[in-house]
Amino acid sequence: MKPVSLKITAFGPYAKTTTLNFREDLKNQNIFVITGPTGSGKTTIFDAICYALYGQTSGNKRNGEQLRSDFVGIDGDKTEVEFTFSVKNKDYFIKRSPKQKRKSKRGNKEVEDSASVEFKTLDSDDAPLTKDKDVNEKVLSVIGLNVEQFRKIVMIPQGDFREFLYANTSVKEEILRKIFGTDIYKKVQERLSEETTILNKDVEHIRNDINSILKVVKCSQDSELYNMIKNDELHSKIINKLSEYIEEEKRVRNENIKIIEDLNLDIKNKNDKINKSIVINDKFKAKESEEIRLNNLKQKENEIKIKSENLKKYKKALDVLVYEENYLKEDVERKELEKI
Repeated sequence: MKPVSLKITAFGPYAKTTTLNFREDLKNQNIFVITGPTGSGKTTIFDAICYALYGQTSGNKRNGEQLRSDFVGIDGDKTEVEFTFSVKNKDYFIKRSPKQKRKSKRGNKEVEDSASVEFKTLDSDDAPLTKDKDVNEKVLSVIGLNVEQFRKIVMIPQGDFREFLYANTSVKEEILRKIFGTDIYKKVQERLSEETTILNKDVEHIRNDINSILKVVKCSQDSELYNMIKNDELHSKIINKLSEYIEEEKRVRNENIKIIEDLNLDIKNKNDKINKSIVINDKFKAKESEEIRLNNLKQKENEIKIKSENLKKYKKALDVLVYEENYLKEDVERKELEKI
């Protein structure tokens, strides 16, 4: 923050309006000294700047109502402070006045004006802020310091510099961090710290999982892998050795699988031959059965032929018997006729 101008009216020892134009009067002088005898109003300048920004004095020993000049009567000028300042090449204006009494414009009555404040960004179309809460939040966002930090590092009253020097490390760190805008690095540091904690936990879980797995790994007690696990060597070395072990096991397994496949193929071929033999054997048996059946049929055929011949003979004999019977019958009849 760089002060541009300060206008004080009826404020502290300044009864009349007093204007300090830092930009014009000091031009490019970055270092200047405010001097004067005790009670001349040096501290009041700092009080005015601090009051304009935060509504409090630099030493926090007087409130707003006590800032009205003792040299101004009730019918005098209104107590107020106007302060223009620059932050990051942007100018801001703030005007603040405390609660105060004044003479009524009608009659001799006393009336009390409420405290007021106005904040605006110069060369901007933004509407001025007139609520105390909004102005305080805006000042904090623009300057980056609250009133306590502002007092300790920017506007250190006489005799209070020791307070900053003897402040604990955390207080100084917070003040300096806000002055130099390093909050983002603090957040990055905290974020990295959180992620580191999470990663460390993940690593610990992974390490425990690896140990659990290694406990069930089966290998020869005279193997290098067994000795590495037993001696609790680095997991990376064990894992590399375990990878070699697994690759070797895969190689042996693949060889065994090939052997088994060849054996299965040989068994299949032999089974095929056996099945073919069984089929041929079944055919031979069927042939023998058919031959036996054919012989049986041939035997039956001979029997049928014999029976057929016998039947023919029987028929012939029967025909002869019938003929003979008829002849005998005719012969009897003939003899009977001869007797007659």
